[in-house]
Amino acid sequence: MGYMKVWLKYKSVTTHFNNLGFFVLIAVFSLIGKPTERWEIFDTNKFPDIEINVIAIDSLGDTWFGTRSGLVKYSTSENWETFTTSNTGGGLIGDHITCITVDSYGDIWIGTTSGLSVYSNGSWNSYSQATTNGDLPDNHIMSISLDKNNHKWIGTNSGFAKLEESIWTTYSGNKIAGLLPDHRIFAIAAADGDGAWLGTVAGLIRFNGSTYERYTKENTSGRLPNNYINHMTYDHQGGLWVCTQDGVVRIMAQEWKTYSSKTHTDLPGTEAYYVSVGKSGSIYLGFKGGGARLKDALWRSFTVSNTNAGLLSKRVHSILEGKNGEIWFGTRKGLCKLITLDIKKPE
Repeated sequence: MGYMKVWLKYKSVTTHFNNLGFFVLIAVFSLIGKPTERWEIFDTNKFPDIEINVIAIDSLGDTWFGTRSGLVKYSTSENWETFTTSNTGGGLIGDHITCITVDSYGDIWIGTTSGLSVYSNGSWNSYSQATTNGDLPDNHIMSISLDKNNHKWIGTNSGFAKLEESIWTTYSGNKIAGLLPDHRIFAIAAADGDGAWLGTVAGLIRFNGSTYERYTKENTSGRLPNNYINHMTYDHQGGLWVCTQDGVVRIMAQEWKTYSSKTHTDLPGTEAYYVSVGKSGSIYLGFKGGGARLKDALWRSFTVSNTNAGLLSKRVHSILEGKNGEIWFGTRKGLCKLITLDIKKPE
């Protein structure tokens, strides 16, 4: 059988196809100009614990991962470094990492179950209830948020605090008695002006600096889908996305819109753990059931089954867009990443 001379040029490689390969060629050309994807699964030996609780990217593009047994940095030069209380000489105050935030100076703020640590230009500084004389309400840090002035709002197991440079304002004990339905602040989102949204197991609280307004499933007629709040963040338009045990709600002024697999069949679950926002405004959600992305008004879900096990676990604890548009998934069974590649049309 003779050869039909056809060339496919991709990445400066020229390939010849015979007649038998014609149908393969058609399939390849059908992809030209369209994005293709691949999953990257990371060796669990890179981490002190298989479960990835949280992911953050710093101002240099390095990626940070929090686990139950330490902190891991993956640099832009593809080097791995693990930080623990032991190998930092106590610089990292605790090994069970609950949250990570990068401030406007590029400093890494790490919440642990033993206190709060800051990593700045290779140096460590830490805060505990003892070292702050009680200004930090509790050593179990549950959430951290930055306001527009780079002040830190810190949710703990026993109230919350605001750190303004070196000045603490503490909200705990008698100061919040009877004002909060529960003293555990699982999620916190600094608001415009002086105040913050507080997520508890008994509802969502809007604190304006002096008063507390409580929102529950009951008093919002179900617009808040569940009173147990896991995580919160703002989108580029100022909408507040709130993850609950029974769905996600976006709050924008007086408009509340709920998202879950009950209302949107494209979503992989109802119990929502995490929300983040990409550079172009895409919304990423981590569910018990998989991950999801809202881009250009379209939802896409990522599950173990529809990714052919590229996604390692149905429990997505953290999901984040990388500096090159890749999507990081921190799961109960390890770390994975979805990379999108564009196949260029030949010139």
